[in-house]
Amino acid sequence: MTVAERRMAWVRDIEGDFEFTDLFARYTEIVGLKITAVVDTGSDQLAIHFDDGRILMIGDGGQNCCENRYMTCDDDLSGHEGGQLLHIDLCAGGEDVSDEDSYGRHETQFVKVQTTKGSFTLCTHNEHNGYYGGFCIEAKLHR
Repeated sequence: MTVAERRMAWVRDIEGDFEFTDLFARYTEIVGLKITAVVDTGSDQLAIHFDDGRILMIGDGGQNCCENRYMTCDDDLSGHEGGQLLHIDLCAGGEDVSDEDSYGRHETQFVKVQTTKGSFTLCTHNEHNGYYGGFCIEAKLHR
């Protein structure tokens, strides 16, 4: 894989409404889209609205029984309006094994979104009983 392909690889994981199937064309289609709003939907998804009417939804779609999945963000999301999307990166989190909650295990994974106005980081959480675990971060582009 070339350096350029590695830099664009995150676009391959986005499902949805692209005009092109080629990786480079998809990359040039989504990078640089002007952001009109970044909205935390409340518990498990984040929506990035663009000026062309499309919305990029980011969330963890791997819910199984005996686990509690949710997403948090401590960053100010309002400062990204008018900026352009540059990059999305998944970063390793950690695992807390304790008896403080009813599930026993608490894993985290980070999603870093880079825009021309800075970056913000989402923290995805999975509280589970030890049998389930892991993450299934999904990004879907809708019109």
